Amino acid sequence: MEMERMTRARCPISGFFPFSAPLCLAAFAAFTTTSLLPPVLGESVVEAVEPSVLHLPRWLSCNGTDWTGLSSTLSATSLLPWDESKDPFPGLPRICTHLDEDLVMWMMGDLLLPNWPVPGTEDVWEKIRKLQYRCGQDVVGLQETEVSCVDPPGEESLCLYGLVSAEACMSVMFARYPDALASLWHTALLSAKMLRWLLHSERKMLEFLDSSGWPFSLEDIGNIVHVYADALTEFEDSSPDEPGVRIAAYLRPAIRPWSLDSESGRSAAAAARASLAMVASWRWQPSLRGSCPPDPKEAAARSIRIWAFGTHCSVMAEPVASIAILMPEEFQLDVAWHGTADYCGHHSGDWPIVKADHGPMRQLYEKHWTSTSKNVDGHKDSLQDLEGFLQAFQNMLADDADFQKADLALCSEPAIACLPMHRAGRPVIGYFGVHIAFMVDGYDSQVALYSGFTELAKDPRNTLATKSPYISWQLYGHLPLKIPAIMPLSLYTQPALYSGTLAQGVLLNKRPVHFWDRRLMLETIARHNNFDWIFFDANELRGARYQHWCSYRAGVYFPYDWLQTMAFFDWVNMGIPTFVPDTPMFTFTHQGTNSKTAWPATMWRPPREVFGYQYSDWNDLEGRVFWWQLTDFKSLPGVQVFTSVAQLFQGLASQERLWEVSGQLRQAHLVRTVSAADFWRQAILRALSR
Repeated sequence: MEMERMTRARCPISGFFPFSAPLCLAAFAAFTTTSLLPPVLGESVVEAVEPSVLHLPRWLSCNGTDWTGLSSTLSATSLLPWDESKDPFPGLPRICTHLDEDLVMWMMGDLLLPNWPVPGTEDVWEKIRKLQYRCGQDVVGLQETEVSCVDPPGEESLCLYGLVSAEACMSVMFARYPDALASLWHTALLSAKMLRWLLHSERKMLEFLDSSGWPFSLEDIGNIVHVYADALTEFEDSSPDEPGVRIAAYLRPAIRPWSLDSESGRSAAAAARASLAMVASWRWQPSLRGSCPPDPKEAAARSIRIWAFGTHCSVMAEPVASIAILMPEEFQLDVAWHGTADYCGHHSGDWPIVKADHGPMRQLYEKHWTSTSKNVDGHKDSLQDLEGFLQAFQNMLADDADFQKADLALCSEPAIACLPMHRAGRPVIGYFGVHIAFMVDGYDSQVALYSGFTELAKDPRNTLATKSPYISWQLYGHLPLKIPAIMPLSLYTQPALYSGTLAQGVLLNKRPVHFWDRRLMLETIARHNNFDWIFFDANELRGARYQHWCSYRAGVYFPYDWLQTMAFFDWVNMGIPTFVPDTPMFTFTHQGTNSKTAWPATMWRPPREVFGYQYSDWNDLEGRVFWWQLTDFKSLPGVQVFTSVAQLFQGLASQERLWEVSGQLRQAHLVRTVSAADFWRQAILRALSR
């Protein structure tokens, strides 16, 4: 195949090459039928969202640019006659099914090679990200003169999702015809590698792909990356002798792992349901006086002194607020707060409100705490000189009058602080919002941590819990402890409840790492399609009270590296209709919940038939489905999920429906309140037993 093939005359439709006469005609048909109806819409959108007029920003669709021809050409490939019984690689997307060397050479020569990032130069994709911010930050009341911020001229911008689609087409066609395209093996592997990088990216560059109108979906990308996973590993640093044959031997079957209609997807989802059921059955032992709680009158209005250490104010506040508000006639809490700094100042109510700490315990923590971004696959936060930290911590406990008088100790993040509290002789309640090895680097240090927790769990006065079944299941893969999950009640937000009085306002969660300006994108799509919704970034509402959050029409929560945040629980517990994008892509977290390298140590290996998926195995695309189904986003009743902006707008359209969703969230909250109250009562009574 010579490069001259890429210079053939165009098909008599602007933007199309004559890859074949049938494809030219199919492309024309695709162009005329899809220009007004982007594939993202389909038939699922309610009447309030008119699909015939939905306009997408050029950032996403690239309409009116030189990339438009590629979009319609790829869509046209799915319209050509195709005998699935003769598919050389069944299970791959029904796009780019036919061998078309001209299409391949055009994509490679004009689209892929010129636009791939070159080491030592500015990332061409970073240029796209920066172009979003040429207009002012205030997109409310977007003026016509500012439309170029989200609809840049075609010649100024690379089409990100056009490039993604070209890479997907190249990967699909090579997998189907490795012999015929053997000379392009390097381009095919590089295309798959780029797709994998984009899928793994902490900036979630693909999160609007299913809203872009391009024919490949996130589910398709997950399938392609699965197919190439072993080949990318095998030929990472070497070249195959016979490329077509050798690479084909390392391609996995296209099992469509991210589709819940496939056997693979159904298997992962079923395993997640089984794991959730197991965690729900876990009870912390021993339960005081058997399975029934004692007569509350025995401990009525007893004063309980708690010495608490942890950095996250809301996580620390959760058990204290629950006990104080739900059991005021049984327990009167007096809490000495230490170490607290993150997310303080938002809480209110008639309970021992958490306060920021600037004393010696916080100073000790800050002396040993370090933060770096060098290890992109691990965590940037860690405690240095762990032995020195633990020894100094224990020495300070010995001299702390409040600790010596305390009835019990409360610990959270970093969890390693629980160990010196236990060794100092106080009953310990541990409540964890992240993996207990967070901030503990090194295999040996983590083994020592797990060993310490195993000993701590043997003391019948102590109680451990996580705030999410996901975390409990993660920990079960490291040490043989069945730690119950007690989801937050967020009672510290009272009396705030959903009101929806700001009918035009939609709340977006804060997210520290991102590629797309979500507010700009959603605002623009809404305005272009005659919706008067205004999107507000919570990061710019610092200082806003919980009741203000409740006044928004709904909330849209985009997950990031930490999959279990208190803000999400606060939203749903206050009854705010909450929408979450639905894709296993969010389980790729470099410096958060599912790091590949942060927690390598383990004390045991659970039976594979029970614990079949490892959160750190990013090559297991089926496993990503399992961990995604395990998240609170998917398992909490009432949380709404969407795969495209069209589906999101459908969910936002009816205020009556939003009130129904809020009711579902509040009902689920009441159910959790019953079990949480019993758990925390048992924890207090257990700590007070002698």
